[in-house]
Amino acid sequence: MIPSLASPFPRFRDAEIQYQLATLHEQGIGGPVNYANAGVLYTLACGKGHAGAAERIAAMAAQGLGTKQSPTQAWAHATLAIERGESSAKELLAKLDGQLDTAGKAEAAKALSDLRAAVKNQVPQGVKQKTPGTP
Repeated sequence: MIPSLASPFPRFRDAEIQYQLATLHEQGIGGPVNYANAGVLYTLACGKGHAGAAERIAAMAAQGLGTKQSPTQAWAHATLAIERGESSAKELLAKLDGQLDTAGKAEAAKALSDLRAAVKNQVPQGVKQKTPGTP
């Protein structure tokens, strides 16, 4: 875990910077691959409304990278990413839909509801987070 990146230093509170740092950790650019650190940073960025971070959390949860494999968490984050405009999560969501039974889908819907509530409490209304590929 990277406690210093969750610190009060303003440069680490920006969702796009957190997303970019997470990508470096996930891909091992500039150092070894570190899925745990990537997950922490993606989670911070996702909590601030970053669509790409939600998609990466979904992909990592689906594969069990840096976290316990969880199709329900993957489904919830993929859905959140799509709601935020990240169309790249659609293929993963379709795959996950086929893997989850009725109980799993109910659990995933609850996880999504919890995510929406958590994000609503963290992102000021009217603030839009920049996602990769947008000006």
